[in-house]
Amino acid sequence: MNCINGMYTGHLSAEASEIHLLLAANGLSYLFYVLFLYSFAIGVGTALDAMCAQAHGRGAKAEIIVLLQTAVLCSAVLMVPIFFTCYFATDILLLLGQNPDVAALTGRVLWIFMFGLPFCFGYEIFKRVLQAQNIVLPAVYAGVCANVTNLIVAYTLMYHTSLVGCSHIVFRLPKLVGLCADSLKKTVLLSI
Repeated sequence: MNCINGMYTGHLSAEASEIHLLLAANGLSYLFYVLFLYSFAIGVGTALDAMCAQAHGRGAKAEIIVLLQTAVLCSAVLMVPIFFTCYFATDILLLLGQNPDVAALTGRVLWIFMFGLPFCFGYEIFKRVLQAQNIVLPAVYAGVCANVTNLIVAYTLMYHTSLVGCSHIVFRLPKLVGLCADSLKKTVLLSI
């Protein structure tokens, strides 16, 4: 999805210097996001992979629910340092020697990304729990729907409204909406 947002970011301005600044901030914010923020969601999901697969292999459906609850709790606790990392991202980037203009814009973008992180954690957790039970189609459908929705919403916000900056906000939400409805229903049914 970042490549779609990167392509649209290049069309935010007609001035070359501003385009370079926007593209640099977009690339740096996504790199910072993946390396320092989303990697926590991947870590929680990876820990969940093996334990849920073992519980599913033993037929312990109740244990899968406990693991799901534990992963959600761990994610909630991890949101505290992640929040502060996003809040002080500009200062962190300036400490690392980044251009002040790029650091300021990247910090604002990361502050917006911060509100999408609970959805990313939820997506990763539900995806891993379902994959451990050999259910993969909801994650595939959610990924495809999220990319198509991102493309349409970003295009609409870029070219048909005055809300140009909102295109970066909404691209994380559809992933969870598609997956949660299906996975929550299946998880509840499995626990019964």
